[in-house]
Amino acid sequence: MSDTPITDAFLVAYEIIPEPKALMMFCRNIELKLHESNEYIKRLEKDYFDLIMQVERKFDGETRHETAKRYIKNAEQLTTESKESKP
Repeated sequence: MSDTPITDAFLVAYEIIPEPKALMMFCRNIELKLHESNEYIKRLEKDYFDLIMQVERKFDGETRHETAKRYIKNAEQLTTESKESKP
């Protein structure tokens, strides 16, 4: 095997798909899927950063992430409790 996973993957694909055009289409499909995955990750990072930055003051000893989770859990608990207390 080679020293890079991409080369290894290409060599394995070439053994399975020896026809050059079919192999190129296969590789192009992988390239498109990687691009879609990268775009999805970028959107997730943007959304996560936006959510975390909504925390203006974090609790001592906690990260913004942990404080955001605390806020969300507390809000969910209050919502659940208010629904349960209504007749």
